[in-house]
Amino acid sequence: MIALQNVWKTYTLESGPLHSLKGVTVSIPQNSFQAILGPSGSGKSTLMNLLGCLDTPTQGKIQLNGKNISHYSADELAHVRGKTIGFVFQKFNLISTLTALQNVTLPMVFQGASQATREARARELLTFVGLGNRLFHRPNQLSGGEQQRVAIARSLSNNPEIILADEPTGNLDSVTGTKIMELFQRLHGQGKTIIIVTHDPAMKKYAQKTITLRDGQIVGG
Repeated sequence: MIALQNVWKTYTLESGPLHSLKGVTVSIPQNSFQAILGPSGSGKSTLMNLLGCLDTPTQGKIQLNGKNISHYSADELAHVRGKTIGFVFQKFNLISTLTALQNVTLPMVFQGASQATREARARELLTFVGLGNRLFHRPNQLSGGEQQRVAIARSLSNNPEIILADEPTGNLDSVTGTKIMELFQRLHGQGKTIIIVTHDPAMKKYAQKTITLRDGQIVGG
C-alpha cells in the first residue's frame, strides 16, 4: 500500500544540512498493523509526516496505492489525506468548543457530505468506540480515554484505508492505553491498515511488524 524507496529528508539550517531521514526504504502492506519505534530525534516524526502525506521527500520515491506521490503539490497531498488517511494524535487535537458529535462530523464537511449523512455517520462511529451516550459532551467533560476515543472516531469519519496514530497512548494511563490499543486491533480486524508511531517498546506486542529508527535510518524490525 505504501512504499518508500531510498527516501531522504534534509532540512537546511544555518549550521548546515540536517538529514532527518537517510536513505529509508520500507514497505507497508495493505491491512497490516505496523509500529514505528525509536527515541526522540530518531526521525519518527519525519517518517510519519511522509507516510501521512503531510510532507514530500528531499530525495527518493514514495508510492501510495501504486501512485508516485513524491512530488505532489500541497493541494494534491491534502486531497489524498482527506480520502485515504485518518490521523490520531497524542494530544487528541479536539476542538474544545465543539461536542463529540461535532468534532467527528467536521472532517466530513470538507468532503462535501450532507448534514444528515455527517450526523448519522458520527453517531454510528461514536457508538462503535463506546461513546454513544457522550454525543453532546465537550472535550473538557470527557476523560482522556474518552477524548482519544472521540479522536479515533473522527479519524474514521471519511472511511480511510489507513489510520496513522502518533503516540496515541502517550497521555493515558496504562489501563486506558491498553483499551485504546485493543480498539486499534478491532479496526485492524475490520481491514484497516494501522500505523502506530511510538517511543514505547510495549506497543510492539500489538503490531505484526516493527520498524525501528535511529539517527534517521532503519536499524531493525
